[in-house]
Amino acid sequence: MKKYKLIFYLFLHLLILIVSAPSYAYSQDLLYVRYIPSYLYYQDLMVAALDTTVGEYGPYVLAPDTDAFPTLRVLREVERGKLINVFAGPALTDIVTSEIITVPIPISKGMSSYRIMIIRDGDQARFDTINTFEALKEVVLGQMYGWKDVKIYRENGFTVMDTQSFDSLIAMLLMGRIDGIPIGADLIDYFLEDYAEGISGLAIERELVMHYPFPYFFFVSENEPVLAERLQLGLESIYASGEMDEVFRRHRQKTLNKLQLSQRRVYLLNNPYLSKRVPLQHQELWQAPSLNVP
Repeated sequence: MKKYKLIFYLFLHLLILIVSAPSYAYSQDLLYVRYIPSYLYYQDLMVAALDTTVGEYGPYVLAPDTDAFPTLRVLREVERGKLINVFAGPALTDIVTSEIITVPIPISKGMSSYRIMIIRDGDQARFDTINTFEALKEVVLGQMYGWKDVKIYRENGFTVMDTQSFDSLIAMLLMGRIDGIPIGADLIDYFLEDYAEGISGLAIERELVMHYPFPYFFFVSENEPVLAERLQLGLESIYASGEMDEVFRRHRQKTLNKLQLSQRRVYLLNNPYLSKRVPLQHQELWQAPSLNVP
């Protein structure tokens, strides 16, 4: 059902653009935005930035590629700029390269830097007693193979078991081979809805949160400098107007309220893989607020 809603949304938006700007319909200058539709929040943010710059740059066409590509394949395709010319991702050393343009406006408002654990229902009492980082490191973590977080957790002294499917990841938790699955605070509802719906025995851990810098940006093919320029101008515009906050509230505020991050004990981890090329503008959009650090 979610897939059909997304297809309808994209078709409707494309129809509106074509009808509202017929003089550009067959222009070679018409901008095609080629991307992989994943989370609607990032898509809606991109659309808002593009819509607000139609006056300066003209209309555009959304051209989503619905194929499921691994991250490294996505990076290679963005570098080429043929199938995909923009994607949203974390600013890590193996992503931020000279072949890809980083649009220097953080887009996750810090939520991608917080990790909340999925645990076994009934295990909350164990986590209630964790009051030191050393005690936290006794928790065996589970992650998907290839997730960038695996190296970060291991670098910080955690034991991590990874696997290549979500089904086996959840099974490992329910069978007791791992103790928790840390998920980005911005994605935890998606995880439960898409991969754990109808599975009993799971719960969201209520007392702890891990934090390490993991800001998300839009990355654009170096062959599309105008697209990068347009996204930057558009994001700056919707940031100044408050529309960025509106998009965030529409997609993420309910989850943020439910997780109550400010009421949790936060453990700060080091991220040695954060790219030194990370743009420093608008740090208030990705730096951690002062929370309850033990």
